[in-house]
Amino acid sequence: MKVKQISLYFILLLLITACNEDFDYSHEEPDKDQITAYLTVSAPSMRIPQKTRSGNVELEHETNIEEIVVLVLENTGDGFRYKYRTNGRSLSKGDEFYIFNALLSASDNPLKLYILANSKSYLNNISPEETEENIKKKINRAFTEEGIYTDFPMFGEVSLPNGITEEGETFRTALVRSIARVDVVNFAENFELTSVQLYRANNQIQIIPEALDDDKVTSPSIPDGAAAIINTPAQIVNGSSLMGGIYLPESAITPESNRREGATCVVIGGIYRGDTTPTYYRMDFVPDNKPELSGQVLRNHRYVFQIEKVLGPGWREPGEASTHDSSQAEVIIKEWNSDTMHMVFDGYHYLGVSTRHVHLDYHEGFSSTVEVDTDLDSYKVYWLNDNNERDPLGSEMNWGDTSVSPDGLFSMDVSPNGRTIKITSQIENQDPDPFTGSFRIEAGRMHVQVWIEQDIARSGARHIYLFSARVEEIGGFGSQILGVTQEARERTKHFVSKLNNKENFGPMGTIHFDGFLFGGRTDAEIPVTTANLFDVLHFPYPAEPSKTTAKTVYNWVKSSKNRVLIFHYDNTNLNAHLKTEFGLTTTQYKFSSVSPEEISAHLHPEAPEMIVNGPFGKVAEDMKMRIYDTTIGLITMEEAARHNITPVLVTQAEGNNPAGVVLGIDFKNQIVYCGDIDFYSKHLSTSHTGEAISESNAIEGNNADILMANLFAWIAKTVLAY
Repeated sequence: MKVKQISLYFILLLLITACNEDFDYSHEEPDKDQITAYLTVSAPSMRIPQKTRSGNVELEHETNIEEIVVLVLENTGDGFRYKYRTNGRSLSKGDEFYIFNALLSASDNPLKLYILANSKSYLNNISPEETEENIKKKINRAFTEEGIYTDFPMFGEVSLPNGITEEGETFRTALVRSIARVDVVNFAENFELTSVQLYRANNQIQIIPEALDDDKVTSPSIPDGAAAIINTPAQIVNGSSLMGGIYLPESAITPESNRREGATCVVIGGIYRGDTTPTYYRMDFVPDNKPELSGQVLRNHRYVFQIEKVLGPGWREPGEASTHDSSQAEVIIKEWNSDTMHMVFDGYHYLGVSTRHVHLDYHEGFSSTVEVDTDLDSYKVYWLNDNNERDPLGSEMNWGDTSVSPDGLFSMDVSPNGRTIKITSQIENQDPDPFTGSFRIEAGRMHVQVWIEQDIARSGARHIYLFSARVEEIGGFGSQILGVTQEARERTKHFVSKLNNKENFGPMGTIHFDGFLFGGRTDAEIPVTTANLFDVLHFPYPAEPSKTTAKTVYNWVKSSKNRVLIFHYDNTNLNAHLKTEFGLTTTQYKFSSVSPEEISAHLHPEAPEMIVNGPFGKVAEDMKMRIYDTTIGLITMEEAARHNITPVLVTQAEGNNPAGVVLGIDFKNQIVYCGDIDFYSKHLSTSHTGEAISESNAIEGNNADILMANLFAWIAKTVLAY
């Protein structure tokens, strides 16, 4: 056997490691033609400390390696099969990697080296000649309510297509952790975070993934027989964040039909607006805001739940929150492999961003957030010109500052704590080329440049297909259908004409696309295949879909961020199946002290800006819209808060009747909730105190026109967003 000359670098490594005690040999060590191989493995994020708002946290268990075992698989013609294992020897830690050597048996057959760190005690049930598929499935460890806070199991792979025959061969690979991490950061001023816990985590960890692609995974690997049954105790939070306190196994995408009660989720507890006791909120894993990935958790990924705003009190018990839809907390979920953060170092400090390229939709008001991580107490931000120099017309920005780029295309909001920079498009891009810009973050001697690109408008690219159940009373869009009452036709025709006016919604109109196309049925039933043809589903009063259709509608809107549901409600029994499916409770409300002509819903003082001051104008603060009659169903303010419904129009409390929402929007789930109001036009009665849609097909200057046009502008942008 020829001996390969060892390089000076590895002679130095031998000198460095010579004083370290070797690991004990396994009884499965090779017993013939022994040669020594030298390996360098990098553990994820070894250099980057984790910083919280209350200081640095020592998280050595995330990267530390105490022992390494190498499993050797050989392909002699019938696939790779396990031959033996060998202990890593002379393990030593450098600044950015670990080095060790291992005894291998010489072979010119293709080999795979499975490198397992901190996993030696889980290797006792594998036998010679087992396939690699079996080995992957057999090497598991339990995950219990106590969680995992010891040195984490890690895995890496070295492929040797020509085997190994020479002494002193050298190899390098990266290790990935076999678990994921959850961080929760609270930025909401009206909320005090007090606890974080997991619900329905898997009870087994598969240490070796099914596949690695460039040292990353794209799908979970879950042991056979694993069950999502682990609910962990609450981790108490002292401060505004929990960093490095929650770890969990991988989870698979959860089917929509079982997502509420079957998906792995995070439940946070906290004090809302100074309440005396905490309430609880569920937060779901929705990577990259893609509903089709809901429930998926991948190893070696860090999931950061950022609580931006809390709209009201949550559920009284954490278990109760865990079986309801995510609500209340407006959460941004950022997901990235720990080693993909864009970092720069100056030898003493670091500065990093989650991305160097911000991509914005062509719409005005489209935003994207850049995460910033540094161990310094401050940094400055500058707009750059075309030469990548500080733009002399731009201002210097510090933490908490807001600025518009000198060309007026983009705005920047630096959070008060410096952890995020939000970039927002200022105008809709109708140019033939993308809008571009850039800015630079400077911290000490370090700087990072970030580029911005806003897409061009796709004018005339497509229609928006709107399904409406065509009913006899309030708000159906099917005014062409025979049998619909005269009142129903009159109530909708003026608003439909506004939607069909290309100056409002058309290729060159205020909102650019090919316009709305309406479809529907004379009843409220819609099968799955039909629902999937539409972008907007509309169930007016009194549509009354069946339980089957209600489930279809729930799955339909939850499966895409580009769909919108409009859901009317009136008395407590109306649309009962839809309300049940969405976990909604309405309250019967009968006005008694005033006549029907005097009943109106008022604009809520915290109505969403995009609706009250949108592309079609601004709604007056004293705007009122008429309620249809004296008996209505309300979503109380507490119930609206619990279901993440932002109020637009509300009634005032009267006697024992509470204030409630008659027009509200769940922006997270793209649902418009509409009660018993004149949603689309003036009631045939001539006497009312609220405003009404105008009779022309133009968006006129009255509040009802502006409000409803802005609402449907949001609907259109939601459908067209990409």
